[in-house]
Amino acid sequence: MPPIKSKSKDKNKKIVKKNELNKVDNLNFIRNKIDVIDQKIHKLIMQRSIYVKNIAFEKSKNTKGNSIIYRPAREHEVLMALLNRHSGEFPKEVLLKLWRTMIGAYISMQGKLKVSYVSKLEVLVKDYFGITMDYNKITNIKKSISILPNDVNHILVLPLPSNKNNWWQNLLSINSVNIIGNLYDNLYEDTKGYILSSQALEFSKHNKVIYITLIKNVYERSFDKYLSINNYLILAKASKTNKEVIILFAKNSVSQKDALKNLNDIKKNSVKSLIELKIIGAVSTNNKERN
Repeated sequence: MPPIKSKSKDKNKKIVKKNELNKVDNLNFIRNKIDVIDQKIHKLIMQRSIYVKNIAFEKSKNTKGNSIIYRPAREHEVLMALLNRHSGEFPKEVLLKLWRTMIGAYISMQGKLKVSYVSKLEVLVKDYFGITMDYNKITNIKKSISILPNDVNHILVLPLPSNKNNWWQNLLSINSVNIIGNLYDNLYEDTKGYILSSQALEFSKHNKVIYITLIKNVYERSFDKYLSINNYLILAKASKTNKEVIILFAKNSVSQKDALKNLNDIKKNSVKSLIELKIIGAVSTNNKERN
């Protein structure tokens, strides 16, 4: 007599098979949704490229082909806005990397940006600006600073100024070179380097404004006291002669108007000590640096 098939076993097998099919259908449904999103992202990237080329064209009409293609203050605002509106589990560090790589590509679409740097910053610089730039490793910092005025789209990345890293002293005598931006590993960390260029300073909503002065050394102590009382940060010092001292210092400012007011206040309160005083930099700050 043949064995009797269990109806319950057959029914269970059908249920299992149906569940497996449902899982496959669900996975395919989700994957199709992801594919649609990928297509939309790609389409938007291509559309953005068109607008970038339009911007480049409009710039060229007003600047005879020598328009500024790299604007660190605007870039910083874009990245900070990106972080502020971001939510979910996608890592912010990866998001920044994606956006920075994309920005680098769009910069290159507008023209050639030459990025010079010292060897100790090579990894940071190439990681930040991406694969589309024209890179140039330098050994002579003073010479590299001196040639920046020849090309508004040539930038130079240098380590933070200090008594040892004394490249900043050259900016006292060169009027057409400014510190226009800064480099981070990410926007939550301290600045690792400064970006120099011959382009004019551009201010964002939150800036660290950098000043340089030459003073008579007999007034050094009183000048230091004035800076401390008024919340300035001394970045570096150096003796120019046995009677003169160069001081690099900074203060957070919300606008160019605010920075110029501070400049005038220093002049009014330090008339006797000052030989020379000027603003040589404005770099955007992150939340950590504002505190």
